Order: sequence, then structure tokens, then C-alpha cells
Amino acid sequence: MQNAQIARNGRSGYYEARWSEQGRSRTQSLRTKDHGVAMERLQELQAADRKLTTAATGLSLRDICEQYVREKPQQDHSLRLIVREFGDLHPDDLDHAELYSYRLARETRVEPSTVRREFSALTAALNWAKKPRNRLLPKDFVVDIELPPNGAPRREFMPEALEAQVYEFAQARALSSDELKMRRAGVFVCIALRTAARKQAIQDLTWQRVDLVSGLIQFQEPDRAENRKRRPTVPVAQDLLPVLEHTWGLRDENNPFVLGSRGDTRKGVKRLLREAGAGDYRTHDLRRTWASLRANWGVPMEEIAAVLGDDVATTRKHYAHLQPGYLASAVNARGRIAA
Repeated sequence: MQNAQIARNGRSGYYEARWSEQGRSRTQSLRTKDHGVAMERLQELQAADRKLTTAATGLSLRDICEQYVREKPQQDHSLRLIVREFGDLHPDDLDHAELYSYRLARETRVEPSTVRREFSALTAALNWAKKPRNRLLPKDFVVDIELPPNGAPRREFMPEALEAQVYEFAQARALSSDELKMRRAGVFVCIALRTAARKQAIQDLTWQRVDLVSGLIQFQEPDRAENRKRRPTVPVAQDLLPVLEHTWGLRDENNPFVLGSRGDTRKGVKRLLREAGAGDYRTHDLRRTWASLRANWGVPMEEIAAVLGDDVATTRKHYAHLQPGYLASAVNARGRIAA
């Protein structure tokens, strides 16, 4: 009865719900002559009906998220703790108070943006389950999860000397470490600091899209739809080439990924940065460092934007103030009399 409308019964004057089901017209009295009360009762009936429909599928939140992650493996990390906490529930049983308590507990350990990413992944999973091709939830299931506010944009980037120190350390780990986790982290950091690619793009990178002869890396997967987080093709930097050649020599021919797997690199990279003396920088700070240093060095905004995969306006917004002589000609301009 999710498409039900209310109408007044001409004889009794009471409101009733009217809807169609399997080609037949249905009605149910709402036992009130008050329009507002009738609307409330209709919503209660629809919620109960939706809950029964969802429960009838036998699917818990864990079932839905597991099927969603099979199609969107990049969301696995964001959904892992949500599923651990709420996985046994049916989607209709998600409670706002419990979600808020989860958020408060998480924000004592991580940034609000991390919780926002987790809640966004949950919202995306439930919306995915509603699609006609999936039919895991009724199409009119209401996804009502309040997202934490966006945090202030981070402006941190490594100074030039520290960036050089981190790259040298990461390169050494990539070329010589016997520990797979640290070698993988070293390769990741080298690629990130020389291509400005996002974490997921590096984790998804396969050898098929790395051309060591022509010196190009194609981050965009051929069968992946392009979205606003574009994945451009970029040249291989001179000091990145030996890292890629060495990693190519160690590859497993049955494994297509440059990093050896698509698994999350966050912990390994965090450890490597600490050991390199970089402190508490994050994975995305590597991308920000690349762009900030190029702006400091006077690289044109158009070229920085092309490597980042962003439009020029967005790149100017975040990095133009770092360029030499930023707005100097404007603030130092003088009229004819002053001159």
C-alpha cells in the first residue's frame, strides 16, 4: 500500500486509504474524519507495510551491504564498522538515536569527515538496494540517515625538504624492504608523490594500464564510468621509473595489481610516514603536497589541474594563493597620479 492516497468516504464521512495492488483496487478505513490524523495513520500503516515487506525478504543490513560491496568493493572499508555494529538489523530497524551514539563514539577517535564517509556509504548501499534491478528493498523505502557536517578543508602539506626526505625513504622501502606491507606502502607513497593520484585510483591500478616504454600511467579503468573524481593519464616521473621497474620484476603474473592487491593501504602508509619522520600526515595529504609544491614552484594552474584531474577553477580555489607573486600586480597597481 505504499502508493496509497487518502480520500473521504462519501457515505460515512470517514477517511480511508485507497491503493491498487496486483491490478485490484484496495481500501482501508482510517477511522477518523480529521484530515491530519488520517495522514498520520496512513503513514503508520505504510511504515508497518514496508517493514513487513523488507522482513519478508529475510535480508539483514549485513546481507544488503555484502551484496553491495561485491559490486562496489571500494566501499568495503567504509562499511566494515557499520556492519559490525548494525549488521543484524533490518534496514527499517535502524534507529536515529543509535546511529547518533555511534557517531559520537567514533568522533572521539576519528575526524567527523570519516563518520560522514561511513554514513554516506551506508546511504549509498540502501539506495542501491532499492533499484529495480536489485529489488532487495521496496522502491519507496525511505533512506533517512543524517550525515555529520563536512569538516573544514585541510590545508596541510609537506614542506619541500620533508617531501624529498619522505620520497627517498619510501623509495628505499619500495626497492629493498623484505616486509611486503612496507614495500607496498613504499610503492604507494612514491606513486602518490609523483602522480597526485587519489588513494583508490592507486589501489585499483593494474599493470595493464602502466606503460613503462612510453612512460605513461592510465589511472582511469576502461570499463569504469568517469565521475567528478576524474582519473587522468599522467607521465611517469624520472625518479618513479626505477620503482615501477623493480616492482614489475617482482610481480605475480596471476595478480594484475601494481600494489599486489586492491586492499587498503592506510595503515601501512601511516606507519611509513611516521618512520620517515613525517609525523601525522594522511594519505590524501600526499596529493595535496604534490599540488601545493608545484604551485610554489610556479607551475601553471592549467597543468596542475590536468594532473589532478580537477577543473582549473577548483585548482585555483585551493592552490593559487601558493604561487609566487600571488595577486602582487593587483595590490601594487597605482593610478597615473600615484605613478
